[in-house]
Amino acid sequence: MSNQLIETEKELLPEEVRKFIDPQGQGTDQEHKFFLELCKARKLNPFVKDVYFIKYGSMQAATVIAVDTFVARSMDHSNYEGYEAGWIVGPEDTPKRTVDPFGYLMGAWCRVMRTGMVPCEVALRFDAFSTGKNRWKSDPFGMIQKCAIAAAHRKAFPKTFAHLYGQEEITNPNEKDKPKNKKPIKPKTKKGLEGLQESIDNNKDLSDSNKTDISFDSPDTIESEEFELAQLSSNILDNTINQLNTIIGLDLTKATQDEIMILQDKIKEENGESYDNWVKAVNEGVEEWEKEMTPDDYNSLKEYCLEIQKHFKPEGNYES
Repeated sequence: MSNQLIETEKELLPEEVRKFIDPQGQGTDQEHKFFLELCKARKLNPFVKDVYFIKYGSMQAATVIAVDTFVARSMDHSNYEGYEAGWIVGPEDTPKRTVDPFGYLMGAWCRVMRTGMVPCEVALRFDAFSTGKNRWKSDPFGMIQKCAIAAAHRKAFPKTFAHLYGQEEITNPNEKDKPKNKKPIKPKTKKGLEGLQESIDNNKDLSDSNKTDISFDSPDTIESEEFELAQLSSNILDNTINQLNTIIGLDLTKATQDEIMILQDKIKEENGESYDNWVKAVNEGVEEWEKEMTPDDYNSLKEYCLEIQKHFKPEGNYES
């Protein structure tokens, strides 16, 4: 799939690519580049509608997939055991969890089960996502549950779903009710010299206050820095995992899934000392990695470490 994306992208001019993924022209060049790089990394093809670029106004751009895709791709993980989901109904002071879509809706929950690991669970508030319009008005239970399902699977498998969101999680600010503009009440003005002095004082205060509101930050510069930091973190993650794999003699980049299992069994039998060296390297580098990586990439590294630990020490009880 990723090769198809690369080939298709080469066939189109940059302007044609931008128009295809962002017809409204809301995103910046940096956001478009980050979107395409993320699609390649996650093996998603926007040209066959696997994934969508969404941005509303000045909000941060989002890479969006369907909730069913979160579930389907989670099934590629051998330790995935499915999920449970439901709602939280009120009143506020005594909320209850339920699997029936009835009652005063306050939120939704989802629990993802993984073999040998603590279940990964999230609970979301309804009022943090709902716009009160369109689908949020006609199907509030369904919408908030999809948000919970997406969030729980992203938390359970961060390396697979980092920076990917369900469309229901992205709020269009145009759907939110805007406060009605009230006609300002003009204060009574004084006459003569007293009124003139008051007018001069008011204008001086207004001028002084405006000086503190000027911002020299460039949005493009900020977005570019965020993209570069995310890219640097991703590179650190890949290099770290490759180095740790080298210690235990495991090259995941060249092996198929069946070959990986054979390699792991061989390492487990013959290379106990290498695993001890691997543990030492992890313990020595963990603090530095947490500083250098984004939270999503650091969670992906923890997920990798738990998988290795679980194979060499299956009797252990490891938490995510």
